[in-house]
Amino acid sequence: MNNENNENNQIIRNTDFDFEIKIKDKEGVISFLRDFLKYLKVFGRYSKHSRQDLLTKMKDVKQYINWDKDIAKQFGETLKKMKRIIDTSDKIHQQNNMFDNSYSFFQIGQLSKSFSSNENEENENTTELNQYYMRFNHQVKAIACGSYHALLLLNNGDIYSWGNGAFGRLGHGTIENHRYPTKIETVNQVKYITAGFAYSGCISDQNVSDQLYMWGATENGRLGVGKEINGEDILGQDVTIPTPVDCPHDIRFEKVTCGSTHTCAISTQKHLYTWGNWKYCGKNISDHCDVFSPMKIESLSHIIFESVSIGPGGYHTMALTTTGDLYTWGHNRVGQLGKDIQTNSQNIYSYISYVPQKINTVDNIIDISAGWGHSAILTSNGKVMLCGRNTRSQLGIDTSECQVNNRGHPYVSNFTEIDLPLFTKFIICGGEHTITVNNNREIYAWGDNEFNQLGNINNEGVLTPQKILDIDGDQCKISVGMQCSFIVWK
Repeated sequence: MNNENNENNQIIRNTDFDFEIKIKDKEGVISFLRDFLKYLKVFGRYSKHSRQDLLTKMKDVKQYINWDKDIAKQFGETLKKMKRIIDTSDKIHQQNNMFDNSYSFFQIGQLSKSFSSNENEENENTTELNQYYMRFNHQVKAIACGSYHALLLLNNGDIYSWGNGAFGRLGHGTIENHRYPTKIETVNQVKYITAGFAYSGCISDQNVSDQLYMWGATENGRLGVGKEINGEDILGQDVTIPTPVDCPHDIRFEKVTCGSTHTCAISTQKHLYTWGNWKYCGKNISDHCDVFSPMKIESLSHIIFESVSIGPGGYHTMALTTTGDLYTWGHNRVGQLGKDIQTNSQNIYSYISYVPQKINTVDNIIDISAGWGHSAILTSNGKVMLCGRNTRSQLGIDTSECQVNNRGHPYVSNFTEIDLPLFTKFIICGGEHTITVNNNREIYAWGDNEFNQLGNINNEGVLTPQKILDIDGDQCKISVGMQCSFIVWK
């Protein structure tokens, strides 16, 4: 384990574990090793203690403790589990930092229906977007796709947006639609972008390191900018330009993801923060009042998180720890949280899990992705598992294997492995479609294809995973929305 290369030195280490403790007997050795594994399961690659540190510690212990077969067995198991934990933690880190630069992007599907009121023009636009390709003078670093709009980040820190401009979600100071990517002039030096149902966000070094900006719809406090801007009540109004989020205690964020009415972010110290609709903020809020500025999820403050996913237009959240554990919360009407539905009530609020819960049926997870009503995970051995709504075959599972809820929607409430050729390296969920890339550089997709978001021109849905696009999947990154997909490649 290469501690000196850990990028984030701000992470607060666990001070409760005493690595220098004097071990007095056999029971002390075994207790030390077990406690060390518990510590490592939280901190993973961010542990301040390496494998070599442990070997040195045990070499010293051997000099004054009778090293019998019980100790030897426990020590061997500790080294084995330590390797597994660190390997998984490193893979998770690589998944979340695997893509620095690319050159071009290609769009399949329809980003928005709202470019024109003229039916003929709209049909022409659909054809155009299904074949849309663009290069920039600077390399394309990332694309974030909301429900009906998208953001594009160049490696020089400029961001562009296009699609449906309602609520000011494009950040250009108006609510006008934009057919093509248009630069957002009011913010630069951007390092991270996100897009939700009717709003957007980015993290920039423009004025302050890791400053979070948000813009778009203000309902439920989803922007996190408070209730007022310059003394004016903004609730129910549009925020049409990137606006700084006033973070408590000078907290800074490295990742942020927008959903439908709530937002979740990971701080530079790897803590989870959330704001917006109180029902989906990961905390039992007694007064049922929406959250208007970033709030730490205190129940998870002892855990280090690497990634978080909500999905386009989503009402459920997935969060992945640095050692491969999954926590979920929010709406679970179709089993999208990866656990059994607890009620058949007609009251939709009874389907909500307000507090994050660990999903104990899976482990060694290295990647997560939330769709509109389904969820996907990728394990360290390349297995793809999905759960949630399956109305459009977005799970890649035959509906005969699904349960049916009181709305007639087929669903699977526990993460279920699907059969895919070869080893999967990457997975992402759209509104009602799913895309993967395997280690043979092939891109597979399945689910809804009404808007050609799978690149299949006959508009038919794909019931089982099929190879799409003749593009080197090992050199690309994929972003998906409700009804379109973007391929960015070197």
